[in-house]
Amino acid sequence: MKCKHCYQRAGCPLPSELTLEEKLKVVEELDKAGIASLAFSGGEPTIHPDYLTVVKAAAKRGFYMAVATNGWKYADIEELKKAVEAGLRYIEVSVDSANHALKLSKVVFS
Repeated sequence: MKCKHCYQRAGCPLPSELTLEEKLKVVEELDKAGIASLAFSGGEPTIHPDYLTVVKAAAKRGFYMAVATNGWKYADIEELKKAVEAGLRYIEVSVDSANHALKLSKVVFS
């Protein structure tokens, strides 16, 4: 999204970006290591094409799934429902401006 306040250099995927298969392998390895929760952050993770696939795969393994987002995607309630159905349990929304940022958190399901 290339937000001015963001510390990430978002844009085109990097040549070194993991494939979906590699991402799912990382989820498997984290599960084997006994990790209890995963949190995605950005750039803006909710717009990545693999986002819900990875959330669902991790949630099926028992991970407590969280995301830090600007909330843009979830302004559409149907998109939010899809994420919750995939296994998302916690959402942190960052409200940013040119001068400061405010973090708002909402537990979807406890």
